[in-house]
Amino acid sequence: MRGLWGFLSREPSLVSVDSCLLVATADPVLSRKVLEWVQTRFPIAKIRVVAPSAYRAGFPSVLDFLPNEEVKKKPFRYTFLLRKQRFPVVVFIAGGSSTFRLPKIWSLFLCAGSIIVYNEHLDSFPLHRSGWKAIYRHCAWRMTPWSFLLAHLISWLLWPVGFFVLLLRTGWLVLHRQVRTSTLGSRHATS
Repeated sequence: MRGLWGFLSREPSLVSVDSCLLVATADPVLSRKVLEWVQTRFPIAKIRVVAPSAYRAGFPSVLDFLPNEEVKKKPFRYTFLLRKQRFPVVVFIAGGSSTFRLPKIWSLFLCAGSIIVYNEHLDSFPLHRSGWKAIYRHCAWRMTPWSFLLAHLISWLLWPVGFFVLLLRTGWLVLHRQVRTSTLGSRHATS
């Protein structure tokens, strides 16, 4: 299984990566730094960059560059084309800013063997179940104390509601089964 749901399967091997997609979802300076890290981590990989066209001058000309504006004009077409290429690695930057939300989400739906996330401190972690501690640390680090408290408060308030819904659903299924078996029993008795 590949792509977003691939984090539930076994961890893919990143030893011999032949191609990589970098979705530049941060400022140009940080994007160049992440590109340098990706080039040192995967030296033989052919790297394709999806970034705003204003970033083109900051990247080497030997890279395959796809402007972000073209992807925004025809998102389904480019998603389909990039999914067909089945990149072994997709890299995106989860910086502290709230910019580039759509490309961050879009990069999760590409058919990638592994998704690697970089933050603004150039720390990376795989978006995989083996990296759940790093994912939790990254998300918790982003939350303010009030939003963290609010999230726990909401979860504690929603737990009884969820339990009640589950209780009602189970009761409905049991009742439905009893009604069904009683009507089936009466049909067989009259036949």
